[in-house]
Amino acid sequence: MHVGLHHAEKRKKAGKATTFDHFMIVVGIIAPIALIPQAITVWVDRNVGGISLPTWFLLSWVSVMWLIYGAVRKSPALFLSNLLLTVMNIIIITGVLMMR
Repeated sequence: MHVGLHHAEKRKKAGKATTFDHFMIVVGIIAPIALIPQAITVWVDRNVGGISLPTWFLLSWVSVMWLIYGAVRKSPALFLSNLLLTVMNIIIITGVLMMR
């Protein structure tokens, strides 16, 4: 019996995307879509009342950190969702700064 070969087999399989990985990519696309109504409120309705810039800056920073982590770990789901979240956060922050 070769000691440790079972780990090599697990590592080999780790590179393949599973159904759950594909599902999480879809979830990663849906999450930023949830921010579209907020962006519309800011950009179309020009209503920035009740929007906390410190909160959005913090959310943006967190998204960027997860984006970097997803890139380092080569996780398409983490990378894609946080790239889209970062873009949406920047759109909202920019709108709030321009409307105030």
